[in-house]
Amino acid sequence: MNKIMRRSCTVLIPCLWVTLHTNAIAGNVVPEGWTAFSKCNKPNYEVGIDNKIFRSAPKSYYVEINDSTGLKARDACGMYQNIDASKYVGQRVRISAFLKGESITGDGYLISNAINSQGETLAGASTNIKGTTDWRKVTLVFDVSNSVSTVYLDFSLWGQQGKLWIDDISGPEVVDKDTPLQNAYPPTPDNLQNRP
Repeated sequence: MNKIMRRSCTVLIPCLWVTLHTNAIAGNVVPEGWTAFSKCNKPNYEVGIDNKIFRSAPKSYYVEINDSTGLKARDACGMYQNIDASKYVGQRVRISAFLKGESITGDGYLISNAINSQGETLAGASTNIKGTTDWRKVTLVFDVSNSVSTVYLDFSLWGQQGKLWIDDISGPEVVDKDTPLQNAYPPTPDNLQNRP
């Protein structure tokens, strides 16, 4: 799926993703409101819902790359949402979640970008885990300027092998301007280029 198609998607209720419904896309089970990266349409990539491993019952989401044959180090698989930014413009927002990793040879990411109507990343934040980790809370805090139209959110696995889970996602929520930025980055050509 190309970037234009991603930007055309919106989520009507972006605050909490608690109810877990599914729809099958290219052999993967994708939670309602999320879209799998086009790169996940390969036999060795998988996204889905896990009802056995979770932090809070009944389920978590996961991304898995289970075969490193022929994969490039920067290959990625994940799921994303495009959230209407109208409630957040001119404010500072926070997104939190818990990530868990198993045998991740690259990086497992939670990424959010503030994007304008031309598709340019104006600000955002990201954080990552590596290797094998138990559930760990991660938080993104960044500013949404008046020219932002979309808040893009994804969790993704980059690299050749591993499994990444996400649970207890909250936000975006508006926070006070005194709240410190957390894992935020300025826009750079590299940020724009590496957006899945």
